[in-house]
Amino acid sequence: VSLEKHEERWWEATLVGEAKISVRKIDCSRPMTDLDDEAQAKIGEMM
Repeated sequence: VSLEKHEERWWEATLVGEAKISVRKIDCSRPMTDLDDEAQAKIGEMM
């Protein structure tokens, strides 16, 4: 099964009628090493 998002945001549930989760409890942080070189450079400039 492949699902495509129309917007880049967290889903409360995958299917209609499925129990919803609290998207505020999701840890969406990522290590710097997961970012591409350009994103790492931008963050480095801001620090």
